[in-house]
Amino acid sequence: MTQTLPLRTSGSLLVLSDLHLGSPNCNVGGILDILRDTRFDTLVINGDTYDNPNLHRLRRPHREVLSAIWDLHNRKKKVVWIRGNHDADILPLFNETLDEYIVPTPHGRIGILHGHQFDNFIRKYPLTTELASRTYYYIQRCVRSNRFSEYVKYSSKSWLNVIRKVRSRALDYAAKHDLSFVICGHVHHREVFAEDGRTYINTGSFMDTAAEGVLLDWDANNIRMTYPSVVHTYVEDYLTQQDQSTRRGSLRVDPRVVMTSMI
Repeated sequence: MTQTLPLRTSGSLLVLSDLHLGSPNCNVGGILDILRDTRFDTLVINGDTYDNPNLHRLRRPHREVLSAIWDLHNRKKKVVWIRGNHDADILPLFNETLDEYIVPTPHGRIGILHGHQFDNFIRKYPLTTELASRTYYYIQRCVRSNRFSEYVKYSSKSWLNVIRKVRSRALDYAAKHDLSFVICGHVHHREVFAEDGRTYINTGSFMDTAAEGVLLDWDANNIRMTYPSVVHTYVEDYLTQQDQSTRRGSLRVDPRVVMTSMI
């Protein structure tokens, strides 16, 4: 299900994805810090809120995240839930789960969707995907090192070239659906890439050492993109350097977007 809002001349969106509540390596502290310290009028949880349909894995710190989101809802903050591939069958705390959320602004339409729709591998090879997920969970449980499990995760995504394919297909989707900005998660690799007047934004994740997400706020004159956290994973930085080197510096930011840091 897609929800399209009427034109909003001003507003602010905090978009977080891939919380993976229930995972041993979920960065609960990073999630709570951003929810507490960031000012916004709409929170979008862009898929993979949970790591697994087995909600018995949710320990007390993970339930505190859900309590914080519930508190935002009670304080009249708008909360939007987007469906991801990990939590497709889990009902949200409130409201309905969307497949896509579209926000028209004076600077173009913003489309937000999880991004697994652009990952052909998980559709073609569901059994392999399930086996890989179980193996990764076993690593998380048995190897108590965020750095090691982080390396395993990023290596697999890079090997399958998912990061680049999701980016390319998301930009094609944006062109087809008249989106100036398309925001995804899924690949656990935060980046911004502009091409042919359209901007792809990936919000990263809250797994292992990552505490990411993106804040967009705009008025009639400008649209501003802020990273709520500037903490990068060492593997993420390496992949970004490799990507820029491969494409000879073609990674660039849409000049319409003012990028700032809150730190």
